[in-house]
Amino acid sequence: HDVADRQLLTRFDNQVPLSARSYNRGTEYLEDGQYEIAIQEFTKAIQLDPDDADTYYNRGNSYIKLGQYQK
Repeated sequence: HDVADRQLLTRFDNQVPLSARSYNRGTEYLEDGQYEIAIQEFTKAIQLDPDDADTYYNRGNSYIKLGQYQK
């Protein structure tokens, strides 16, 4: 049963755009308080889809959480 679940998730993940994968990972890291890693993921997502305002917003929130207001 676990193998089938992993295969389904892998197939689903392969259909998600790379920018969305990075955005989703960044969101998870942001929620977990791992702000530096979140910034890295959001930056990857921005490179892949520079028109997504939500990604810039969440990257900015990550910088604020680190006290890096100038970013």
